[in-house]
Amino acid sequence: MKRLSCLRSLLLPGLLALLMPEAALAHGSVAGIGEFYNGLLHPMLAPPHLLGLLGLALWLGQGALQSQRHALIGLLLGLIAGALSARLAGDPDTDAWLYLLAAAAAAGAAASFKGPALLRSLLALLLGLAIGLGSGAPSLSGVPRFAAFAGSVSGACLLLSVLAVGVEELVVRRRQVWALHACRILSAWVIAIALLLLAYAWR
Repeated sequence: MKRLSCLRSLLLPGLLALLMPEAALAHGSVAGIGEFYNGLLHPMLAPPHLLGLLGLALWLGQGALQSQRHALIGLLLGLIAGALSARLAGDPDTDAWLYLLAAAAAAGAAASFKGPALLRSLLALLLGLAIGLGSGAPSLSGVPRFAAFAGSVSGACLLLSVLAVGVEELVVRRRQVWALHACRILSAWVIAIALLLLAYAWR
C-alpha cells in the first residue's frame, strides 16, 4: 500500500500537468534542435498524443507479445497514412479524437480486458492516423516537414514500445500485484484526464 501511495504521489503532478492549456504544450517546439528531433519529442510533449499512447501502452502491456507487435504495426501504418494525408486534409486538429481513443484504450487497460488482438490493432491504427494527421506544422514544407513527420513517427513508435514492454515486464512476466494495481490506477487517471480535456476542447 505504501508503494501504491508513493506511486500516486509521483504520478498525480505529472498527469495534472496535462491539464495545462494546449497552446502551452501541445504544438510547441524546442529551439535549436532541428525539425527531426522536434518531431521525435512531439508525441512526448503534446498532451493528446501522450495520453493516447500511454492509454494504449497500458492496455497492450497486459496482453501477449504477439498482439503488441501487431498493434505496433497498426500504429505505424496509421502514422504513415496520417502523415501523408495531413497536408491534403489541411493539417486538421485531431485532439478530440485522440482524447476519445485514449479513454477507450485506458478503459480496456483498467478493466484488464483482453479481447481480440484485431481490436487492439484497429485502435492502434486509428490512434496512429489521428497522431499523424495532427502532427503537421502548417509553417513547414518540403524537407523540414518530412523530417518533422519522420521524427513524430519514430517518437510515437518508440514511446509506445518502451511503455508497453515495461508494463508487460512487470504485470505479465513478473506478475507484480502492485504493478497491476498501479496500471489500473494510472488507467483511471488517463480516462479522467482525457474526458476532462475532451470537455474542454468541446466547450
